[in-house]
Amino acid sequence: MLIREPDTDFSEVGTHFIVTFMRKHFREGDIAPQETEQEPAEEKTTQKTTQKTLDEIKVNPKITRKELAFKIGVGEDGIKFHLTNLRKKGILKRIGPDKGGYWDISAEG
Repeated sequence: MLIREPDTDFSEVGTHFIVTFMRKHFREGDIAPQETEQEPAEEKTTQKTTQKTLDEIKVNPKITRKELAFKIGVGEDGIKFHLTNLRKKGILKRIGPDKGGYWDISAEG
């Protein structure tokens, strides 16, 4: 660990001591990395998960929320969130009952 971050500062405080590890870009005189305007990672992740959800439904329209959650790698509440958003946008609708029904992709927007 000290190979990557070699600058440390040890201070004694009574019977204790404090160790301070200094990162390269926070050292005195160094310039902090510039912030760039980028699309938030959360937004990109949401778009990817929504697309993965639609792809899985195309392969198997009778897929359940639990199966979607397992295949995509998110929680069932996350799948519920994405399905609700897709329904609100009119892209997806459920035909039939929860058991025995299927998903219909009406238009990809």
